[in-house]
Order: sequence, then structure tokens, then C-alpha cells
Amino acid sequence: MNRLPVPVAARVPVPACSRTDREKQAERKKKRNRMSSSREFVEYVKEQLSTRPDVIIRPMMGEYLVYWGGRLGGDICDNRLLVKPVPAALELLPKAAMEPPYPGAKSMVLVENLEDRAFLRRLMEAMEPELPLPKKRKPKKKAVQ
Repeated sequence: MNRLPVPVAARVPVPACSRTDREKQAERKKKRNRMSSSREFVEYVKEQLSTRPDVIIRPMMGEYLVYWGGRLGGDICDNRLLVKPVPAALELLPKAAMEPPYPGAKSMVLVENLEDRAFLRRLMEAMEPELPLPKKRKPKKKAVQ
């Protein structure tokens, strides 16, 4: 039985990237290197939301998640406060822009009026019953020795 030799990968010339491939790579790099929220903005939002003692802002993947009442209600991304598009948020912010927190994500409601603490409190209180409860974590299995 005659077998042909298997070509070695080193012998196969690697095609050069076309100009469009380089442009695509540069575009992807720009998306990865987007501006993250400044610490000053996060502190400002935290201060504005401080009318409720149960507000927690946690860093996550270079940006921040906003919890109140133990429920995830919004994100702070690129120096913007975005909340989940639950019916209460859409009712209180009927003309608000819907923007994704990052490319490829679902759109969320942009909160532009960060100066009005009373409004932010009303927004959080109206949204809380409509936000899903956090999922229960399963206990870790112990390693068998």
C-alpha cells in the first residue's frame, strides 16, 4: 500500500494578511480598548444613589454592576448609568435612549438625569419588584480523597 507523505505545516506558506484583514484587526482592537468608567464617575453615581442604604456597586470585567435590594438593576459602562429595561423603567423614562453597555450586548435604558436623587430613588423603588432575584448557587462538591 502506497501512502503519500503528510505535508508538514512549516512547509505551507502562510498567506499575508490583506489590507482588509488588518483593518478588521485594528477595529477589533479598538473595541477591546474602549474607555472604562472613571473612578470619579462611579463615586458620583454611588453618592447620588446613596438615598438607599442597600445600593452596592461591584466591579466586573473592567466596568461596574449596580445592585439594590439584592438584585442586579443596572451597569455603569463608559461613564454612563444604564438600567435594565423593565416596564417600570420604561414608564418612568419614556424618552430615554436604549443603548448597549458594550458591543454585542442587549440594549439597556440610559439614565441621563443623575442630578435628581429623588427621581433616582423612585426609579429604583419602582424597578425593584420587577427585577429577577439572584439565582441560588449550588454548593461546591468536595473532592474525593
